[in-house]
Amino acid sequence: MAGAIVLLAHSLPPLLAQKIGNKGVVVVDFFASWCHSCQKELPAVQRFIHSHPNIRLISVDVDEDKEAGEAFVKELGLQGDVIFDTKGSIVESFDPAGIPALYIFKDGKLKQSIIGARENIEVLLLEAIR
Repeated sequence: MAGAIVLLAHSLPPLLAQKIGNKGVVVVDFFASWCHSCQKELPAVQRFIHSHPNIRLISVDVDEDKEAGEAFVKELGLQGDVIFDTKGSIVESFDPAGIPALYIFKDGKLKQSIIGARENIEVLLLEAIR
């Protein structure tokens, strides 16, 4: 839910914690090739990140089949840091109510989440980082 402080179901997996770090703003975006809403929202998130170079994006594909995830990433032309979470260990730490799911971290601390596709995702992300 946008605007709410959220807690993680478990502590962050070490790989993700290392990538998030403790400085700056990082958006963690969970998606899957079977998610029709992700096909619409991911390009908007990418545009937002490109227009805000001080924000880092970590995309986490939750497909069980890595090849399906890789094909989806290629199809959409996603750039940046992509993690393929085929065993679900990373998404389990967040336990989102749905996909797509965005988690905004500031200086290593979870600040906000946005669950589900939103038409105005770029506006919501801008509000979340302020």
